[in-house]
Formats: sequence, C-alpha cells, structure tokens
Amino acid sequence: MISNLISKKILFEVVVPFVMPFISLLFKKLFGDELFIWFWFYPILFFSAWLGGIRGAVISSIVSSAIIWWFFIHPTFSIYKDNISTYLSIFIFIVLGYFFGLLHENLKKANEKLRQKYNMSETILSHIIENIPDAIFAKDINGKYILFNKGAGIIVGKEPSDVIGKDDFFIFPQEIAQSLQENDKVIINAKVTKNYKEELTTLDLS
Repeated sequence: MISNLISKKILFEVVVPFVMPFISLLFKKLFGDELFIWFWFYPILFFSAWLGGIRGAVISSIVSSAIIWWFFIHPTFSIYKDNISTYLSIFIFIVLGYFFGLLHENLKKANEKLRQKYNMSETILSHIIENIPDAIFAKDINGKYILFNKGAGIIVGKEPSDVIGKDDFFIFPQEIAQSLQENDKVIINAKVTKNYKEELTTLDLS
C-alpha cells in the first residue's frame, strides 16, 4: 500500500508535469506556429502546480521553457537567441511556475489543516454524544434513525448499531411509534422548530 502511495505521488509530482509540456508540443505540430505559444503552456503550468505543488510546477516550467526555447522561439533549433528579452521571458515563466506551485501547495496545506480540525471536532462531538447518559438521537426526512447514542439505547433496550437505519416501529409499540411519527410529520410540514413532551415507559418501568 505504501509503495502504491509513493508511486502515485511520483506520478502526480514528477511524471505528469514532465510529460504535459510535450503534449503542448504535439498541439503545436498539429496546428502549426500561428497559435500563441504561451496559450498552450500556461494552462499546463497551472495543472502541474495543482497536481504536484512546487516540484510539479518547477519541473513543468523548466521542461516547457526548454521546449519553447528550442521549438518556438526564432531562430528555432538553436541554443542562442537574437532577442535579449527572450531570456527575460523564460526567466519570468520559470519564476511564475515556482509561485504557482507555492500557491497551490499552501492551499493544500490550509485545506489539510481545516480537514484535521474538522475531524478533531467531529471526534470530540462523537465522544460526547456516545458517553453522555442522556438520550440523543436524530432521524432523516423519512423517519429513519441516523444517530442513536448509548444513552438512548439503554433507555429502550436496543443496541445503537441495531437502531441505525430503522424507524420508530422497530423500537416502540405500534401506537407509540405512530404517535411519534405523526409529531415528526407535523414538524417537517411546518418547517419550524417545535417542542413536544413525549412520555415513554422504559425498561425499568419508570
């Protein structure tokens, strides 16, 4: 499993950013020189940065620059160029590639921190719900239980895992279950919060 994760990481951060510029070269060969060269390479730079962060963006920008330098900028197929501004353009392109990668990497880190905070909050909330002695439960729009804590299970004598996905008729006698579902329908149809006092006989007959 670890080797698969490493392989995917290398694929997204190295292989794809390296190959994408050559796809642009293929478009150039297919459609000719009249297309503006940066039109094909900046989107690839964005995509490589999104996949591989700084590493992917830098690899893609360097490979793209080499392709642009050799195949697109006149005189083509030559290391030396007549226009000095060409060197500046290539330099700016590589620098922008780095910053694109940095931006996407920072966004990924920020999203990861938010995800961790969310998971932590969810874990704490689940721990509280499961260990509080009071009954806590929730139903979906169809009256099926989607949350049923241990406190509720003790009161009705059911395992919470058995109740999830079931309705009131699984827990209570028909008359009580029917009354509970009617109350639920009133709340759903009214689309407002309402308080109901419901009296149930527990296992200890209290």
